[in-house]
Amino acid sequence: MEDAVFSISVSNRDRTGIILGTAVGSTDVAAKFAGGLFSEGPGMASPFQVPNTVMNAPAGHTSIELGFRGINSTINHHEASAETAIVYAASEIKQGRADVMFAGGVDIISEFFFRVLTHFKALSAANGGPEGARPFDIQRNGPVVGEGAGVVCLETFTQAEARGVRPYCEIAGWGLSSAPAPPTDWPSDPRGPVLAITRALNSAGIAPGDIDYVSAAASGGSKLDALEAEALSIVFGSAVDRPYISAIKGAVGESFSSGGVRTAAMALSIKAGSIPPTVGLKNPIRPLRFVMDKKIDIPINFGLINGFSSGGTFVSLVLKNIT
Repeated sequence: MEDAVFSISVSNRDRTGIILGTAVGSTDVAAKFAGGLFSEGPGMASPFQVPNTVMNAPAGHTSIELGFRGINSTINHHEASAETAIVYAASEIKQGRADVMFAGGVDIISEFFFRVLTHFKALSAANGGPEGARPFDIQRNGPVVGEGAGVVCLETFTQAEARGVRPYCEIAGWGLSSAPAPPTDWPSDPRGPVLAITRALNSAGIAPGDIDYVSAAASGGSKLDALEAEALSIVFGSAVDRPYISAIKGAVGESFSSGGVRTAAMALSIKAGSIPPTVGLKNPIRPLRFVMDKKIDIPINFGLINGFSSGGTFVSLVLKNIT
């Protein structure tokens, strides 16, 4: 809100809302509540913990604290939660149902959740080799878990301009798709992510060759990275100048609803004309235009953000430079 130079008032709070995505929610509070429930019985369960065990706790508490009275919703789409929340929020503004929307993703690391991930060997080093996130690398052996929150402020350009605020960029389009896959696994067929990307490009009214930078969903996971690399090869393989590709999860880890952080990072990249490197990438799995060792400074007219979720959910966003 400070960055957007926006404050809540009686005149605007009814049309100001929030939509957040969370993959797993408050697993620390939920585990503590369940532990007390099973060890000491229902009579000893703390009622003060109950409101924080639900998925919509972050959005609900934020609305109470800041005084929003508009749309309040929560998306639970695992790794694609935040990207879906941003699409949902942008759609509400586009349809005239809200003036200002805050959207993004929030997730934390709890001891319980971390133990679950390690038990099922979902993290780096589980299958041997050194621990570390290496998106798109031949030697990748799983993601490194991360945590955090990323939220962006969305409004129409006309309204922002009337307030004397210059937006970082514009959400030019989006695409969503799905593909059959086990709940915790990835489809082998790339048609699902290809469809999401092409729908986003069509929604923005641009061609594959117009994209300058792709912020990839890759996290160092064996199947996810291979799936995304194949999809990007299909979509951008015939482009004269293929876009630069970077996966910032190599630096910030897989927080499962990292789309909020990655959307904010993309907006800053567009404003600064700078693409961050893919930390951990040394030997790419495909001959794509990866940003590897250090940042690259170039004008970014269009950027693509991919949010891919296990279970077969895919979301792509196109951000546009408005300078």
